[in-house]
Amino acid sequence: MGKQRTSCTRCYTGKKKCVHPLDNVACERCSRLGFEDCDLVPQTTPQSARVSALDQIISATESSLMDLDSDDWSDHNHYRVPVQAASRLVLCATAALTLRDIVPDDVAFSYYQRARKAVMKYAHIPSVRTAQAFHYIFLFSLWKGQPSLGQPFFQRAIEMANDLRLNVDPDNSPWLHSLKLTETQKEERRRVYWSLQYLSNYTKSIFEDACQIECEPDASMKPPRALYDVEGSLVFPPNETHFATYNIPRLITKIKRYYATAPKSIRDILSSPAMTELNALCIAIHSRISQLLIIERPDALTDRDYDLFMHQIQKASLDTQPRVITNSFNAFASTCMLHRSKMYLSALNSCHPFFMDDGERGIISLAIMESFEAAHRISGLLSFLNQVKTGPDAGKVAGVSGPRIVYALFESTIVFWFITCRMKDDWWEYLPPLALVLRGMTKERWETVARYIESENRLRSSGSLLPLLQCVEYMYREFLAKESGVVIGGVEELVLGMQVSSIKDPGESVTKDAWAFLGILGLEVAGGVRWKGKSEEAWRLFWKLHN
Repeated sequence: MGKQRTSCTRCYTGKKKCVHPLDNVACERCSRLGFEDCDLVPQTTPQSARVSALDQIISATESSLMDLDSDDWSDHNHYRVPVQAASRLVLCATAALTLRDIVPDDVAFSYYQRARKAVMKYAHIPSVRTAQAFHYIFLFSLWKGQPSLGQPFFQRAIEMANDLRLNVDPDNSPWLHSLKLTETQKEERRRVYWSLQYLSNYTKSIFEDACQIECEPDASMKPPRALYDVEGSLVFPPNETHFATYNIPRLITKIKRYYATAPKSIRDILSSPAMTELNALCIAIHSRISQLLIIERPDALTDRDYDLFMHQIQKASLDTQPRVITNSFNAFASTCMLHRSKMYLSALNSCHPFFMDDGERGIISLAIMESFEAAHRISGLLSFLNQVKTGPDAGKVAGVSGPRIVYALFESTIVFWFITCRMKDDWWEYLPPLALVLRGMTKERWETVARYIESENRLRSSGSLLPLLQCVEYMYREFLAKESGVVIGGVEELVLGMQVSSIKDPGESVTKDAWAFLGILGLEVAGGVRWKGKSEEAWRLFWKLHN
């Protein structure tokens, strides 16, 4: 048996002396070359085992890491593709942050610091690998509730996508012919591009200061597809959720931008060309999502619904199962958002049902019911997830990360609060009997949603979810007061914003606009609680002037 070598892969390949100080993760030569780490002892773990471990991390993080070539990415030849070493550090950081009940925050942050330093060495050279690494760094800062720290990296990733023309399909890119790309490399280019698009669309849907650099897909750009190697082994899993994952956040962002400016009159809310266009777009997108998890009746999760949902989810590949669930939550949230302003009219004295004609009354009544049903479908879907998690089917479907669904859950609580606390009681007369059934179930489902948001807030120290939790608590306090006939005391000028602490210095913090799909659109909760957002004051003035 030959003597086991102790040099790292880079020094061994270059036939150089490998000196490894005890206080450093990299040998002296690797450190001089600017590498953050190296393989002191060659890997004894088979490549297939490393790929399997990577796949497990990808499933746990529910991230776009599923769109990379596991075999190539876990290749330990750092000298050939040095940026991959930095990319692996980023993966360690995001995985550690996801598994925070096992890995301390300071360990995750140490990975982040090392990854950030390592990957900066390649910022000036556009490449697919560097764009991937920048994407992951932004993902880390986003999960920490501090996207502004990772924003420059994500902007650079989008710029690289434009420089490399990733938005043009590789099969339609003559300038790539000389590279003789394999089918795997072509598919990875596609997936890197779509991953950037997914994340860009998602961030624009939840906060105003998201990266605005565009890299729209060329007409030739193909969606992600399943890819097998010559031996028939799966290289890239199918992505059955591409249409929904790409289009639902874009729909939410368009609705968000529509509400960024308060209307001039009530007539603009009831019948505006922009709202008509958004309504048609919403219907068109929802109708094309075959994996949408729709409860047959919003007032009950039946055994048939449960079995159907399990079938729909399990029909998708393991990597895309979380997206099936997330897309369903967000699709129903887009319905709540779309009808929000029309639903709010039911609280105004000037829009009392006795003073409106049949057409206007019908528009508002429909908006109320569409919102109420969508909110109950959201909470019903959460009940389904809870049943799966605690029942005999636990572990049969991939889990979904909390931050991906809390914003949809918040939309449902806004609807619950408004209909039970602010809508004029006379409107119940113009709603179908189902509305009263849903009203009777609201308290229980509201509590289920509130408990979930609270548990997610406890798990994450970033503070990005705290304003949502506080708002839900004040809404519920107002609901209980109205239910018991007690006049709730006003809260003096409390504005719910997001306290952002520095990753480097947790003692430093600043209050920023809270993250949400839409906020509460100018209303006050519990007699004085407001939402911090750019358009909140304009909407508050609108409701005051038109009441």
